[in-house]
Amino acid sequence: MGKQELLKDFILNQIRTNKLKPGDKIYSRSKFMSKFDCARATVDKVLKDLIIAKILYGKKGAGTFVAPVKKAKPSKNIALVSGELGAPSMPYIIAYSFME
Repeated sequence: MGKQELLKDFILNQIRTNKLKPGDKIYSRSKFMSKFDCARATVDKVLKDLIIAKILYGKKGAGTFVAPVKKAKPSKNIALVSGELGAPSMPYIIAYSFME
């Protein structure tokens, strides 16, 4: 496992186990560099990926923080997956009863 994966897994595990909660500041880049014996570019890449994924967010001059958890909005769509939707199969009856 590469250093990027180790660092990413470490951060995600800290969040999963509630050692880091939404709004908590994470370690500085230099602390991660020292802890994982890696280059600044490695830390920057991992943090950038986690920011893009909206797991972390950065505040210029303040640091990087755990992002708040966004609640999913309920969907009004239903997806049915079946290998057989030809009449008069059960998936066909269910699917078309929803559409009526």
